[in-house]
Amino acid sequence: RLTVGDSFPVESFEDAAELSREALVGAMQSSDPSTTAKQLIMRVLALGREASDHTLLAAGWGPNVKMAAKPWEDEQLITRLLEAANGALQLLASVATNPGGIILLKPPPPPTAAAAAAAAAAAAAAAVGTATGSSANPVAAEGASSMEANDEFAPFEMLQHAGRSLRRFASFSEAVDTFFSELEVQKAAAEHAAQET
Repeated sequence: RLTVGDSFPVESFEDAAELSREALVGAMQSSDPSTTAKQLIMRVLALGREASDHTLLAAGWGPNVKMAAKPWEDEQLITRLLEAANGALQLLASVATNPGGIILLKPPPPPTAAAAAAAAAAAAAAAVGTATGSSANPVAAEGASSMEANDEFAPFEMLQHAGRSLRRFASFSEAVDTFFSELEVQKAAAEHAAQET
């Protein structure tokens, strides 16, 4: 736990060594039976929520499984968890030699009934316009749907980001700078769109 004025214990993360089978099994056995897999991995790895989610997905272990289920008795699960945890540690260590950054984009909202009806009407008008030789304004139609909102930033792509739209950057600093510089613009655009609606 950190409060204002505390020093962040950087050294405990810089010296993160590979996780051993004994340490993992010991942590499982000594945990409270109500402890979830996610809580355990976050405590054992001390790498944060994102790396813990990545590790659990890589191992194929549900985040809400409780220690009351005695997961340490499943040798295959322990092997998968060790490989995934040590893979996450190596991934984080590689940031120093392989810098980069990403911004994850928010998924587009599902179309409402009114938007679907408007799109159908626009398609029909475009079909009529094509038949009569007139053309609709494709830029105006495209502009409403092309606005992509930033959701979060990360130093690299992890398993929980699979299938999501993202933007890549040469450095993590560049990704963070871009994220926060665009935040206010996107808030203003969203408010303007809500007022127009």
